[in-house]
Amino acid sequence: MLLSLHSPGMDFESAVWLHSHQSIHLFWNIFRLLISKVLSHSFEPKVIFIWLHLIYVCSLVIPLALKLF
Repeated sequence: MLLSLHSPGMDFESAVWLHSHQSIHLFWNIFRLLISKVLSHSFEPKVIFIWLHLIYVCSLVIPLALKLF
């Protein structure tokens, strides 16, 4: 699957680097979105708990995704 994502002139190592770099940016943008939602939403304890739980789950998924790619 990874080989189909890069251009024909790109070697495998460059494709892996590009894919992991894009994954990092994707997770960073998700994390920023979650933080902005937490800060802009009303500060009800239940809502804050849910958003912080989602941020925690994302923080666990990022290292796992980096190990896989």
